[in-house]
Amino acid sequence: MNYLVTVIVPVYNAEKHISRCIESILSQSYTNFELILINDGSTDDSESICIKYLSDNRVKLINKCNGGVSSARNDGIKNANGEYITFVDADDWIHKEYIKELVYNIQENNLCMCSYWKVSDSVCYKVEEPALKEINSILVFWNDDSIKIGDKDVIIKFRPSGFVWRCMFKKTIINKYDLLFNTKIDYSEDLLFLIQYLSKISNHGIKYINVPLYYYFDNEKSACHQNIKKKLIQNRCVFVSELTKICRKCYSDKGQYETKINEICFDSIYEIVSNAKNYNDYKEFKRELMDLKKSEIFSDFNFKKLKLKVIYNSKKKVIVLMLIKIKAYKIIYWLYKGLR
Repeated sequence: MNYLVTVIVPVYNAEKHISRCIESILSQSYTNFELILINDGSTDDSESICIKYLSDNRVKLINKCNGGVSSARNDGIKNANGEYITFVDADDWIHKEYIKELVYNIQENNLCMCSYWKVSDSVCYKVEEPALKEINSILVFWNDDSIKIGDKDVIIKFRPSGFVWRCMFKKTIINKYDLLFNTKIDYSEDLLFLIQYLSKISNHGIKYINVPLYYYFDNEKSACHQNIKKKLIQNRCVFVSELTKICRKCYSDKGQYETKINEICFDSIYEIVSNAKNYNDYKEFKRELMDLKKSEIFSDFNFKKLKLKVIYNSKKKVIVLMLIKIKAYKIIYWLYKGLR
């Protein structure tokens, strides 16, 4: 087993953490890989740090103007020579057996993913993903106009865990269907790419390794945290629009399609609600919420058709749904403003 693997790392102002990331990759027990570092217009010392590692002939550095993480990943895909592709974020790092385990487990499958550690300055814990534990050894079918993992809905299964880091993809599938990240959004772009990839899998499996081999650093100063509110509505509208296209192909039954779209729309509304702390005041929060509900893409959203049992068994989401139904927006705002 000596397949070439491409590891793609988008880099933007990551001078504090990029060395840790690169060194974890270069220390892999599996050595047949290429590391493509995409310097996405960094203004700090990230580029000079990356240059120091070019003495290893497995490392490549691509410098580009800032275009966002999706643009950077796309450049990595276009320059990838490996049979398999995996993504690592510049703030994160991987276990020395990460590549070896994913390569081994993807042989009989079309997608392989592992569990991960969530790390911050104060805590480190393994993230539990009960839904994904059910995936092992179950085939993905594209039958009856619907994507399914066995009898489970792929979109439901992967929506809470839609990260492309900690995943390994087959380049043949990416190339065959010209799969790239959507550069119009900078939030949930991982999930959209993952679902698009899954929609192209036919009669092959997904392997979930319930061993944490990836270390996700929850960096409060990262672009994700700093810009979580910025362009949120625009991001969600594009995301829902693209996901709607996929669902339209997946569900020939109108009732199933409407149910799925309602779930996706509610998730987008909940995204704003759960980030209430990032709004300056209640008026701004309500304006954003109303703008989203009034947007064209949400015109068919119907609360009455949203089934409570599919909201991930989340009590918080059920409470929010009930409060939205009675238009108790101020209660929602202060509930999340104070508790989140």
